Amino acid sequence: MVVVVLLQIITIWLIASEFIAGIEFAPTKRFDILIPRLISSFYMHSALTDEVRNSLLTMKYVVNHPDHFRRRAWDEDEHGDTNSDDGLYTRIFFAFSIGLV
Repeated sequence: MVVVVLLQIITIWLIASEFIAGIEFAPTKRFDILIPRLISSFYMHSALTDEVRNSLLTMKYVVNHPDHFRRRAWDEDEHGDTNSDDGLYTRIFFAFSIGLV
C-alpha cells in the first residue's frame, strides 16, 4: 500500500509540474486519436470500480461502527490509568485514512 501511495504522489507531482511549466495542449484535428483515449478510459473505469467500492465500504464501516476500534484487552494492561478509549480517535482516523487513500 505504501508503494501505491508513493506512486500516486509522484504521479500527482509530475502532472502538477507539467501544468505549472505551462505546456499547452493542442486540440486534435482528427477523430481517430480519441478512440484510444476512450478505450483506455473505459478500461481504467472498469479496473478501478472494485477498488473504489471497497474503499467506500471501508470508510462507511469506520463511520458506522466506531466502537469496533476500542482497545480489547485494556483491563489486562499493567498500567492502571488506561481505559478502552485511549487512542480511539487515532485508530478511527487511521482506519478511515486507509479507506480514503
